[in-house]
Amino acid sequence: MNTMQRIQKGFTIVELLIVVTIIGILATLTIVSYNGIQSSARDASILSDLDALDGIQVQYGIKNNTSGKAWYSGDGVDADLGFTPSPGNVIDVVVDTSDYCIRGYNASSSTHKTLATALTKESTSGICGTLGASIAAVNDSGGSSPTVNGGVVTTLAGSTSGYTDGTGAAAKFYLPNGIAVAGDGTIYVADALNYRIRKITPAGVVTTLAGSTSGYADGTGAAAQFALVYSVAVAGDGTIYVTDAGNHRIRKITPAGVVTTLAGSTQGYADGTGAAAQFSVPYGIAVAGDGMVYVGDSSNNRIRKITPAGVVTTLAGSTQGYADGTGAAAQFKQPVFLVIDNSGVIYVSDSGNHRIRKITSAGVVTTLAGSTQGYADGTGAAAQFYGPSGISFTGDGGLYVADTYNHRIRKITSAGVVTTLAGSTSGYADGTGAAAKFYYPFGISLTGDGSLYVSDAYNHRIRKIQ
Repeated sequence: MNTMQRIQKGFTIVELLIVVTIIGILATLTIVSYNGIQSSARDASILSDLDALDGIQVQYGIKNNTSGKAWYSGDGVDADLGFTPSPGNVIDVVVDTSDYCIRGYNASSSTHKTLATALTKESTSGICGTLGASIAAVNDSGGSSPTVNGGVVTTLAGSTSGYTDGTGAAAKFYLPNGIAVAGDGTIYVADALNYRIRKITPAGVVTTLAGSTSGYADGTGAAAQFALVYSVAVAGDGTIYVTDAGNHRIRKITPAGVVTTLAGSTQGYADGTGAAAQFSVPYGIAVAGDGMVYVGDSSNNRIRKITPAGVVTTLAGSTQGYADGTGAAAQFKQPVFLVIDNSGVIYVSDSGNHRIRKITSAGVVTTLAGSTQGYADGTGAAAQFYGPSGISFTGDGGLYVADTYNHRIRKITSAGVVTTLAGSTSGYADGTGAAAKFYYPFGISLTGDGSLYVSDAYNHRIRKIQ
């Protein structure tokens, strides 16, 4: 039985990549959502995803209190910004390298208002003034409203399988997997079978940040070694976190390409600190605003939590299976990618169970959407996925999911209503909606204008959906 026949008979994502490895073949504007609150970072710089926004909130001391109002907590002193987010009344954080300005966007009037107590990091003459908005509450209608993704698929970079830095189709990847967009707009890709972390500019210029041949070594740039890098996440300070699945470790990379190991050692299951902790094929990774790192420990069927100091504990999961519940009472079957919102709620692609699960900060696991293997739009259990993998927030309180074995990109509302954004049968074609084709899309990440970047693994390309 050949590899593709076995895939068609229902290989899971992890099994597929192991088979691929064994046989050595192929295998500016941001919209994010937290607590049901839509947020966008726009104009002067890019906050590319929820993790980046969380990082900015920590860096600049912005938070939400329990009543849902936006607060500023610089220097440890809380001040109510006097703005209550809602579906039509959203937070707009505008950032440049030194200043930031917090604004409200009112959808019904299509205007921006600088909040009455909006503050900049350094001075009142910074970005708020640059945008024509004083520190007083004034109209700033020059800004554009958040946009909705229309499902138009194009190719940003990549062509045939291989390894080449370059621009657009001149660049080559070999089974690109996880993808994340940093606060400066740089796209990071876990190039799985090239054992490297690649960087892509918004213009499609591809370079290599770290990695070389398969192996295990900390170091800088090409001196570092990975084995089957599966996923990447970018913290607010620019640090890149990587699941080095083949080495069963969690690695850290500075923006300069210096690679170290945060946690993990040999394959197994153990909570502990640094090398005393054990993972088994860690897959997805996400970084919260408080610096906590969350990992989909796929072959251990658990969601793990890592402090900045490398202390690993288990948030939820136990033996393989399917069960909602709290902590070890919950069961997963090869949980892969995950994403975390500002309140600490984690959304997980439970690949082997073909479901999207939800986990509170206390470890309470429920199911948002999905049921048996298949393909169907619908609500909750009426919807069907086939090996869902990459997951990212939408701009309106929901999620985007790379439905890998269905070769489609799906959208889920906060109420669990599933629709299809783009894709149809396997193949390669740019186009709109069902006219576009993917070949095992894995990673997915939302960026500035509501666009999505997708690692189209078996096409060895990075696609863009607008």
